[in-house]
Amino acid sequence: MFGDVAAGGNFPIAKPGGDWRAFVMEIVLTSILVSVILHTATGSRSIGHNAANFTGWWAYVGSDLIGAAIAVALIDLVRGLPDNAEISAGEASPR
Repeated sequence: MFGDVAAGGNFPIAKPGGDWRAFVMEIVLTSILVSVILHTATGSRSIGHNAANFTGWWAYVGSDLIGAAIAVALIDLVRGLPDNAEISAGEASPR
């Protein structure tokens, strides 16, 4: 499955059977991801503060919003607002 990738190439979807190899790999990787999530969230040893509870939900929601606002402010300070040339270059051309 990893022949071309190990040699530095891309995964060969265009090759015959490439779709099936990608399909199998997605199944394997998704199974690993979901089992890690389920074992973390419903493990029998998760007791007390290690268990999946929502007492500190505000910290995770608020910190993401504040972090995003800080990132927007920093990029505005570093790069500044776009000038007319940048705005016109970013506009889609009519078809």
